[in-house]
Amino acid sequence: MGQVGDLPVVGDYDGDGFSDLAVYSPRWPANDGGGYFTVIHSSTGTSHVKFLGGVGDVPVTGDYDGDGKTDFAVYRPRTSTPAAGGDYTVTSSRTGLTSVVSRPGVRPGELPMGRAGQQ
Repeated sequence: MGQVGDLPVVGDYDGDGFSDLAVYSPRWPANDGGGYFTVIHSSTGTSHVKFLGGVGDVPVTGDYDGDGKTDFAVYRPRTSTPAAGGDYTVTSSRTGLTSVVSRPGVRPGELPMGRAGQQ
């Protein structure tokens, strides 16, 4: 855990009220277009790996389903036009289901903030 190019994505992934150490690796195992999250749970000390994302995706973890746990999420910006926006891919910690939500209005080069659909 913690290689060159990894991004910190600290959050409460296990819902125990404490931050868990976590990183997003934008490639797996070596620049083949995939991405993955590695989390060390504060409640148990065990690690968990979640494969999610691709080339150019930005990790945007947060509690998107309102259950008090950090959800795995990435944002993929569209580059076709300035108002093209992008897509959130979120795996709910409540259901385990992964969904994609489009968001218009984010310009190329901007990073999204907040929940999908918020401005």
